[in-house]
Amino acid sequence: MNWQRLRITAETSLIRGRTVIRTLIALAGVATVVIGGVNLLSGGVWAPYRSLLRTVGVTTVAEQQFIYIADVVVIALGAVAAWFA
Repeated sequence: MNWQRLRITAETSLIRGRTVIRTLIALAGVATVVIGGVNLLSGGVWAPYRSLLRTVGVTTVAEQQFIYIADVVVIALGAVAAWFA
């Protein structure tokens, strides 16, 4: 009878852990959308953020086009992460 109680406790912990992970992924997706939107609306004044995106490999010929394309990609990835989490 003790093993049944242990099994139920393990299942409950698994469900709670999965819910916490899902919530954290959704919140990270929402934060990514907000950061991308602020960067897009502010004209790209965050230099470290742009250099991180440049490292990821989203580049174009003109710097201004790079900022818009990278921000749109980040917003889209954040929205997908928040939606499917």
